[in-house]
Amino acid sequence: MRSAHLSDRRVVAACLLSLLTAVAARAFDFPTPEPYQAAKARPLVWAEEDCDRDFDVQFSARATSGNEEARLRFNSQENGDGYELLLAPAGLRLIRVEAGLQLGLLDLGTVKLNGRPTLFVLKRRQQAITLVANGTLVARAFDSTFSRGAVGSAGDGVVVEDVRVQPVEELFYTDDFMKPAGELGEWEALSGKWAINSLDNPVLSSNAFSMLGTAAGAPALCAAGSWFWDNYEYAASVQGTGDGAVGIAFCVQDPGNYYVVRWEPLHETGSRGKRQLLRVRDGKQTVLAESYGGFLPSQWYRLDATVGEGFAQVRIDGNLVLTAADPGLSHGRAGLYTESPTTTFFDDVEVHGHKGFTDDFSAPVPGAWAWLGGEWTRADAGAQSGATLLRVSTEKQALALCEAAVCRNFECAVNVGLADARRAGLCFRYQDPLNYYALTVDTATPALTFQRVVEGKLETLATAALLPLRDKPHELRLRCEEGHFTAALDGLDLLEAWDRELPEGKVGLVVERATGVTFDNFGLSLTDRQTRQPVYTVHEVFSKEKSMEDWAAAASDWLSPSAEPTEPGPVVHWHRADFYGDAEIDVLLSELSEAGAEIQLFASAEDQQTDSGYAFALKRDTGIQAVLLRAGQEVARQSLPAEAHPAEMSLRRAGRFVVGLVDQQPVLHFGDPKPLPGISVGYSTARIEVDPANVKVYADDVYTYTFKEAPTDWRPAAGVWEITNRWECDPRWSFFSGREEKALAVLWSKRIFRGDGTLEFAGATKMNRSKEQHAWQYDYASDINATICADGQDLTSGYSFLLGGWGNKYTRLLKGATTLAESTEDIIPSQKTNIHHLWFYQKIQKRGNRLRYWIDNKLVFDVEDPTPLDGNRLGLWTYNNGVMIARVRVSTHDGSHSELLDRPLSGKATCIYDLPQQQTQ
Repeated sequence: MRSAHLSDRRVVAACLLSLLTAVAARAFDFPTPEPYQAAKARPLVWAEEDCDRDFDVQFSARATSGNEEARLRFNSQENGDGYELLLAPAGLRLIRVEAGLQLGLLDLGTVKLNGRPTLFVLKRRQQAITLVANGTLVARAFDSTFSRGAVGSAGDGVVVEDVRVQPVEELFYTDDFMKPAGELGEWEALSGKWAINSLDNPVLSSNAFSMLGTAAGAPALCAAGSWFWDNYEYAASVQGTGDGAVGIAFCVQDPGNYYVVRWEPLHETGSRGKRQLLRVRDGKQTVLAESYGGFLPSQWYRLDATVGEGFAQVRIDGNLVLTAADPGLSHGRAGLYTESPTTTFFDDVEVHGHKGFTDDFSAPVPGAWAWLGGEWTRADAGAQSGATLLRVSTEKQALALCEAAVCRNFECAVNVGLADARRAGLCFRYQDPLNYYALTVDTATPALTFQRVVEGKLETLATAALLPLRDKPHELRLRCEEGHFTAALDGLDLLEAWDRELPEGKVGLVVERATGVTFDNFGLSLTDRQTRQPVYTVHEVFSKEKSMEDWAAAASDWLSPSAEPTEPGPVVHWHRADFYGDAEIDVLLSELSEAGAEIQLFASAEDQQTDSGYAFALKRDTGIQAVLLRAGQEVARQSLPAEAHPAEMSLRRAGRFVVGLVDQQPVLHFGDPKPLPGISVGYSTARIEVDPANVKVYADDVYTYTFKEAPTDWRPAAGVWEITNRWECDPRWSFFSGREEKALAVLWSKRIFRGDGTLEFAGATKMNRSKEQHAWQYDYASDINATICADGQDLTSGYSFLLGGWGNKYTRLLKGATTLAESTEDIIPSQKTNIHHLWFYQKIQKRGNRLRYWIDNKLVFDVEDPTPLDGNRLGLWTYNNGVMIARVRVSTHDGSHSELLDRPLSGKATCIYDLPQQQTQ
């Protein structure tokens, strides 16, 4: 329907766009095109290779005599169009040459040239053109008129030399340091001592490799990557010993020029330590930002830096701790840093491109915005704040479109001062004045509203009433993921909608009837669904070992029926994990050709009942019928062509919306006014074979730990926790383990898990022949334990599940020190032949006041607590024993936040065995 009117729509849209731009031009100075005058210089000398879509041009320029301009031509087209950077002793200009006319994009009178060479880097990234001079960001503009093409240069009064064109590809780099001893691979040691650390039997180990750094007087620094890396997110895992600062470096140019996140240790003496973001220039340090809060010695942390054009953000374990703006933040390698004279460990480096745009409106960015209607100006927010706001006045509707990117999936936020506006907010997936979406705050109602404009027709998709709005700026946040839109106001999630009519477009600001609406701190971040990872089910190292297949193999998470079906019919498989939030199940299909062949996908089911949740079915009849069901009742249906041969199907739960997809395209969707609360995901087949390895489940609120990476989400509070061998008689097999030092060994999750949740883990007893009372007997096997709903320090503050507690006499569920349930049968076998290779897979579930506990898929406890605990921390622990932990999985409503300590913890870890005897009954 839309394609039939496409030509007419474009004509009308072009007319509207020209009119709106002309109106907006009254508020901002737009350059006037003038005839193109080629520089009176020698003919252009062309680079050997044409430029790709994204590239850098590195060159030097120096003034010799006179005032003649040199020119650097890039994105040069066959017809002579393109861009030119004009370089004169008095300054620089960037112009666009098109159809015999030149249009000024940038005028840089502040950049002077003299007889000394100035090293330039001109960066072209899709719509953006960025210029760096002597390592300092000097200008940025946006223009998407030309792409690719040739690069050339010429000059007389100014000499352009050493022109180098560097293609830039999508950035993705990882390193787990799995390298031979004595080799650093891509890492270059710039100072200090650096070496690869590995376990004795790395092939059969969970995480056998790491990088070691040692400072010798001066800080130690090593770097990897390329000089032109820019706009990236860089993360590394770090463990310090406490005798010196540690950190990560970025924009590394050489040993004396880089930026570094410098982190000092916490000390029991009371020193809180600092987190600092430093600029190092010619070896001299300058503090750009700092805050208090050091690291705990021997604790793993995840350090993450987002580096953009002129800004950086630093996170520790996901918590934002430092931000800074500096013109030297432009490009360079990624690095590791330590000031410790003893060993600092580094692991799991990841660098990937960061696509986004920010604008605090403090200074104009040429070409970054297209102003459509209204009077847009920059205004001072007041002497106290020192900020600059974007202000708009309009009698009708006005838009400002961000030209930095065309977006499909993204997150966007902006602060809005509503003043007297009829409505104001964000527009997104904007294609032209007749086709876009809008998220606005309606001040009259008041309400938050999603609207759609298609072919000029306005339609409301969703609305939510608001409380009376206070006279202050409000943060409006939007997330767009395929057809699912979610909105938050001042940090509260309030509204969602589903629509797929417009697949992509620009993001911008929208205002209707206002005289003083303001915008500030606009931020846009593009997201990529292709990078998401499924809920982990396979451990490559251990999946082929029969004794470990219950938790390491591809099929281990899919629970089959406990008995053979008595009648022909669908075979149902349920995933062992629970899914409290959004989830998606994807299946690669074999031929769905046999009559009566059917496959169903299930989500949000209750207690693994197929008719209790949502289902998406494909069934072969004369053609293929696609059906969407809610609690066994059909809510949507569509016939696929008889010749269809689907290769993939998916069921996606997104908020209150359920979507059925075939070959990644939505065919059915349903918005549920009363979303189902079930947590089971599964699939069933009839007359079709499905390999469990071809079934993937995705969920953001499920956290899986195989300990192939450094345990940065966990905090040891007692005992020794490390990768070590399980069996003294066979030291090849190594796993993550905890063993006692003074009776108790406890490992707390740093993540904060609020509300209902499920904990699963595969645990085993660590062999310790020194504790044997009888030869080759596991007399000492006991206490493979877990605690949930606790405070992160005291195990008796939560619910504790003790497998083989009290010397392997009981398996108990405790609330604090009170026994809620116990078993004397479900304990750890002590005979070597029964336990030597045995793993126990425990599952603990809390929903409301109900607690359930499974061991190896057998339900052991099912208890209701009339006064449930509301702690948000969980821990794994043992007592007078050693345990191996092979895999942990946590499912929750919300686990997105982690602890961040700014001072040492007080007190020691305690458990039920530390209490007086009378308190344990």
